[in-house]
Amino acid sequence: MRFLSILLLITGFASVCSAQAVSGSLHPETVTTIVDKLVAGLDDYVLPERAATLKGYLRAHLGEYQQIHSPEALADRLTTDLRAVGQDKHLTIWYAPPTDGSEVQSGPTEVQMRHVMEARAFGVTHIARLPGNIGYLRLDFFVAAPDAAPIANAAMTLLHGSDALILDLRANHGGSPDMVDQLISYFVESRIQLTSIVWRDGGTTHVDEQWTSAEVSGPRFLHRPIYVLTSANTFSAGEQFSYDLKTLKLAMIVGETTGGGANPSNKPHPLGAGFDAFIPNGQAKNPITHANWEGVGVAPDIPAKASDALLTAYVQALKTAKPEVMDFRLQKSRDDALENPAQALRNAGFGPS
Repeated sequence: MRFLSILLLITGFASVCSAQAVSGSLHPETVTTIVDKLVAGLDDYVLPERAATLKGYLRAHLGEYQQIHSPEALADRLTTDLRAVGQDKHLTIWYAPPTDGSEVQSGPTEVQMRHVMEARAFGVTHIARLPGNIGYLRLDFFVAAPDAAPIANAAMTLLHGSDALILDLRANHGGSPDMVDQLISYFVESRIQLTSIVWRDGGTTHVDEQWTSAEVSGPRFLHRPIYVLTSANTFSAGEQFSYDLKTLKLAMIVGETTGGGANPSNKPHPLGAGFDAFIPNGQAKNPITHANWEGVGVAPDIPAKASDALLTAYVQALKTAKPEVMDFRLQKSRDDALENPAQALRNAGFGPS
């Protein structure tokens, strides 16, 4: 279930429950059922007092929701209201109509999910060695176990010889903390605790502690500059990764303050008629700050527009990195890049020529 809710978040898949398909227009009775199930699902919301406020708001506006006949419009309206009242960007309602006009099983199959992950390269959009021997890795989402370890190993093996590393999370909307744990493991010398999740389920709470791995398959990336690029769209697990690295003083955050979503979910909430809710029942808690980034985001160490973050970090990396290998060609590449870093990035395929 943890993996399913992660995939719902990062791909836009909606879990479709076993229910009679809606053909074009919603009936008021169907809307009532959807809202009733949504209200019941809020029993698991991570903040009980806020859940009570959300439930009251939904019941008070049921008449307005019953006037909405478009399923997509209803999903959008419920999402907008939940986020406005709850001040939680993770709160989301999806509508995914059955394609065959019949009753269907809940959610995409594991095979479908696997194909989506493979088609999206498990979140690794770009790996490069920038001029001046600066490593670059763009991650648009974080994958879950068992894929997290081999993906992290492959990426870090390719980037190991870099004098500095730029991690681009400007388009990262979240995913699994498994990949967060695995990737940070390459930046520390021993096993340490990272941000944990406090789950609420059935009125009880339990903590899912997150730690780096004691051993990694590839070479560690230690004692070299690391820069993390962020934007206002960096969200959820992307923020956790940034927050942990910043808190541990392992990286400089460059770009914009992130989106501010620290409340995850580990289970789906089908509402019937093709609707599904993402209701956070967890809350991130960092072992150092005893807090998180919910509602405030992760502030950059070096503020920059998202569009300028790569160039800003690249210049910093070129200036601060200490080459481990003295080679004429590498030195010339570095000198040329320092003379005109924007042109060096363009030559590497980042931006117009």
